[in-house]
Amino acid sequence: MIYNTNIFNKFIKTFLRDGKYTKSSKIFYELLFRLYKFKRKDPNFIVLTALFNISPLTKVSSKERSNLLLNADQSLCIAFRYLSRMKRQPNKKSNYNMVISEELIKAYGKGKQTLPNSYWEDIIKS
Repeated sequence: MIYNTNIFNKFIKTFLRDGKYTKSSKIFYELLFRLYKFKRKDPNFIVLTALFNISPLTKVSSKERSNLLLNADQSLCIAFRYLSRMKRQPNKKSNYNMVISEELIKAYGKGKQTLPNSYWEDIIKS
């Protein structure tokens, strides 16, 4: 089970501890197997859909008044940062793989919030 895509390589690198790439890739493949056992669907599709559901569409800042649209790389970077913070929570004593898989399954079922057409028309005019 080898998945050579840039997104999965970035995802494996978020698991990286002490520079051990083989350990982090093993954790990632166990995560894919766990997702397959839960949903009985293609784990690639589950992970990609969950990552795009977690990732935000716009960057909101308290200093700037306008909302800036993020490109795919920026939004995925924020999603990876969110998942890496999930593993650092001290109150969760369970397995890190289980915590991430449960979070991905929640995000897979959540669905992306769609913006109204008037929002896009305002962006195009300005």
